[in-house]
Amino acid sequence: MCLPTLTVGEISAVIIVVFLGVELSVLSIVSGRAVFRPFGPDEQIKPEGREYATRATTLGGLTFAAVALLVGSFSTKLDQLSNVLFLLGLSIGLFLISYSVEVLVRIAKFFWIVQDKTLWYGFISVVVGLALFFQQFVPDVFPLITVVLITVATIHATEFYYDIRALRPLGRTEALRPKGPS
Repeated sequence: MCLPTLTVGEISAVIIVVFLGVELSVLSIVSGRAVFRPFGPDEQIKPEGREYATRATTLGGLTFAAVALLVGSFSTKLDQLSNVLFLLGLSIGLFLISYSVEVLVRIAKFFWIVQDKTLWYGFISVVVGLALFFQQFVPDVFPLITVVLITVATIHATEFYYDIRALRPLGRTEALRPKGPS
């Protein structure tokens, strides 16, 4: 039995999706059952969810335009663009998920987390796709985009750390809440 050979774009996409799943899982576990409850009446989440949906459609549209531009400009070299197009396709999918989940944000805090993280990972997918593009077609720019990628990843890791710190009290409060009569 021969194992399938994955391209650098496919490996990058798998890593991105795995990290997304891990982040969603960790944040759900840290916050406990509270993450599956709706926001309180004093928490005005609908405008924030709408803003994220707007960002997702804007970034999705820009990414789609970039795909069209790349396909038009490199039509004779599409096989060389497969890694980049794969990641840009992933990013469009993540942006669409971020947009679509907006209608569920008021139902449970978990959907807010999904909306936020799919938007972030869609953006990260674009940056990784750009890095692969520049590595292959404009190698002189690759070190610069690598710095950008590291910066974006560091910002995201910092946000994840603070998300855990912010959500941990929810999980503790839930664990300390007295159980109702059985």
